[in-house]
Amino acid sequence: MTENEDYQLVPSGDDLWHIRMLKGEFVETVFSFGSLRVSADGENLTYDFGIEYTPDDELHVTNETFQAMAGKVLTDILENVITKEN
Repeated sequence: MTENEDYQLVPSGDDLWHIRMLKGEFVETVFSFGSLRVSADGENLTYDFGIEYTPDDELHVTNETFQAMAGKVLTDILENVITKEN
């Protein structure tokens, strides 16, 4: 996933951001991440997310393909943050 190619960050007020998919299976779907947590052993990152808008009435956060895509978007966002800080 690549920002501004596959997805776009969209401000939603109060320093919050939504993610709008620009292409792929979930094009025009807008979602947002909630809490990010590192596991007690420090090995895993878990996160919550919700769908803000989707043109697909059947799409739900339990969709495993959607979950995998959201994970890839989150990975790209975190990598971008790390790169910008270095």
